[in-house]
Amino acid sequence: MSRLLLVAHGSRDPRYAASYETLCLKLRQQGHAALVGHLGLCGPDVVESARLLAREGGGEPIVAVPMFLNHGYHVAHDVPEVVARAGAAVSHARIVVADPLGPDPLLVEAMESRLRELGVWPGDPDTAVVLASAGTSDAAARGVLESAAAEWARTGWHSVSPAYAGAAAPGAAEAVGAARAAGARDVVIASYFLAPGLLADRVATGAPGIRMAAPFATPADVDPALTRLLLRRATAALAKDPHTRAGRPRPGIRSGSALRR
Repeated sequence: MSRLLLVAHGSRDPRYAASYETLCLKLRQQGHAALVGHLGLCGPDVVESARLLAREGGGEPIVAVPMFLNHGYHVAHDVPEVVARAGAAVSHARIVVADPLGPDPLLVEAMESRLRELGVWPGDPDTAVVLASAGTSDAAARGVLESAAAEWARTGWHSVSPAYAGAAAPGAAEAVGAARAAGARDVVIASYFLAPGLLADRVATGAPGIRMAAPFATPADVDPALTRLLLRRATAALAKDPHTRAGRPRPGIRSGSALRR
């Protein structure tokens, strides 16, 4: 059994916390001890969840997985700070920090799965995809998303263009208008959000009448690609941990192909 601490941003929207509880339930059903800890706006916080996980026992460390889709400010500053506080609170249990979730091809797989739920066939050359995310003022982080959009567009779509809920341009409505002006017969919005909340809603209301896929996790379900990606990040973190014997199988985290994809 592995011990997974999901370090999430947090939101006052109750759907957000409920989505993470659903994700943790899926992980527990696969045999993992999994809890979410939020940076703010809702509970439980990271230190509280780390304490609960530490009580699970076992020789393996707690793996803190930053639940973020890019290497931005929160990953660079907030996550290390709060994990250090959690580590001090559970000094009898080591905490290993994994890489953030994105970018990764499995996120594209999840977005295509969500778009199929809308009746959109992946790679449709007549369909333009607006890749909607929270937004950031970090130019490097935006560049990563723009590169991911360009790569995804090469799989056959009419086009894939980023849009942001805030902190950057274009917004969803502007991106939809540009896609239509470029000749796309249909435009859909792919949700590059981990869970529902204010920013995802802002995208939807900013582009009325345009179909928008669900976030990767909702209170009702979690896309399987997200859980596979999360476990892959945890596996990689344990593999790099100098205190873990090289080549030794990690209890609770399978080494099968589904986690290495």
